[in-house]
Amino acid sequence: MRKILEDSKGAKDSLRKKIGNFYAACMDTEAIDKAGLRPLGSLMEQIEKVDTPKKLARVLGNLHAARIWALVDISDDQDFKDANQVIATMDQDGLGLPDRDNYLDEDEKSKGLRQKYAEHVERMMTLAGLDKKQARSSVKEILEIETTLAKASKTRVERRDPRGLYNRVNRDGLAKLALTIPWDDHFKALGAPDLREINVTAPKFFEAVDGLFRKLKPPKWQLYLRWHLIRSMAPQLGQKFADESFAMEKAITGQAQQHDRWKRCVESTDQALGELLAQPFVEAKFSAESKKAVEQMVFAIRDAFGKRLDQLDWMDETTRARAHEKLKQMEYLIGYPAKWGTYDFAVDPKNHPKNTIEGWIFEQRRRLAKVGKPLD
Repeated sequence: MRKILEDSKGAKDSLRKKIGNFYAACMDTEAIDKAGLRPLGSLMEQIEKVDTPKKLARVLGNLHAARIWALVDISDDQDFKDANQVIATMDQDGLGLPDRDNYLDEDEKSKGLRQKYAEHVERMMTLAGLDKKQARSSVKEILEIETTLAKASKTRVERRDPRGLYNRVNRDGLAKLALTIPWDDHFKALGAPDLREINVTAPKFFEAVDGLFRKLKPPKWQLYLRWHLIRSMAPQLGQKFADESFAMEKAITGQAQQHDRWKRCVESTDQALGELLAQPFVEAKFSAESKKAVEQMVFAIRDAFGKRLDQLDWMDETTRARAHEKLKQMEYLIGYPAKWGTYDFAVDPKNHPKNTIEGWIFEQRRRLAKVGKPLD
């Protein structure tokens, strides 16, 4: 994959050019360092202007459109009670630490992790331009909000119960659950103004979010939102941000060493443009002849299975007929798809953070477009 991407730099072919430019922008650490926070300028400006619930809802919608999960997250999902339908699921989120217990447990390990997190937030906010006093003050405000969210979050045990995670309230029920939040403004900014089919995993969490909407003053919201934008984007920003982000990841996961830059850029390109990168990979590694050979083998297994069904003396005719019907409905996904996915966002060869956000926006739009439709 690395060779494909490096060979694609400056290519004339549109597919190769797109993946080559994405990878090249990611590898251009000098340009990324020089840009600083400028690629986040538009979102930063919106955050700084948050002074009403409507503006807050719009900014949250814009962040969620880019899969930056302040407060909650939203994505497509199969309806638990009708697996043929796709609905939206809105889930608890908005924490900088992995789990609610990291905020609430009083054992030494948890307290030590919270201290490291507080120091991390302070260093990151300093990198983002706050002076030391402002950065230190921001830690208290951010942790206070996140701790409130943690207290309202379901535990890992509660989240193992699928019945508890299924609360299909739809758009009208969501408005009743969190009365203060201007949901119409949120969904319009999200790019899904007509989205109505909604499951909520944790109703009490959404009630707590509604309480924060009523209680928190604009400066606190601005701090919290700025933090989650920077935290989410830090690995894609300059080296100081990326290193500080990894330092916290190391404290959480124990990963000893950051992956080489080229590995991170291959992964980033694959995540954003996976089915474009897949095409030259398949061309190099899995020929059409190979696919045909595998298909012949798989179809032979399918046919043999069908014959075996007719020879089973323990299976009654009703069950045998259903088994044959199931066999007919099987899909055979071999090597690569018959139709490749496309990506209708521009790639800037000199702006990796912008490319990353555009990729996230495209992916969220693709996911939410499934909502309200039969499962493909």
